[in-house]
Amino acid sequence: MFSWVSHSEKETLKFGRSLAKFLKGGEILDLVGSLGSGKTTFLKGLARGLNLKTRVASPSFVVMSRHLLSGKKREFFYHFDLYRLKRQSELAELGFLEILENPKNIVAVEWANRAKKSLPKRTIIIKFEHGQDHNERRISIDV
Repeated sequence: MFSWVSHSEKETLKFGRSLAKFLKGGEILDLVGSLGSGKTTFLKGLARGLNLKTRVASPSFVVMSRHLLSGKKREFFYHFDLYRLKRQSELAELGFLEILENPKNIVAVEWANRAKKSLPKRTIIIKFEHGQDHNERRISIDV
């Protein structure tokens, strides 16, 4: 397990951008944390590190957003927010399992506990917690 403390939104963005350099395709990220704990800020940094041309925002109202990646080894970056998921069948309708199985995709899932049975064992769990100070975030990665 790797743990890190961010003292600002800027540092959380930078951490996401840095982590993106290690993603080759086929990774599934389970983002765990309460509202306002830094998940979307981290993802914005990750998107910058992946050289995305489109803006990444929380897809809370659409459940999923898809972004084209450059390069031959990576195809798409998917961002799922399962907070408003009402039925497990919605995952099948979105092609969730096929998306997870494609080795060219990078997938980030918020509120993944609603799809735990569908996530493979290789899923990387990234936990976000509020720190002691208003801007502080504790981030841990469990692979």
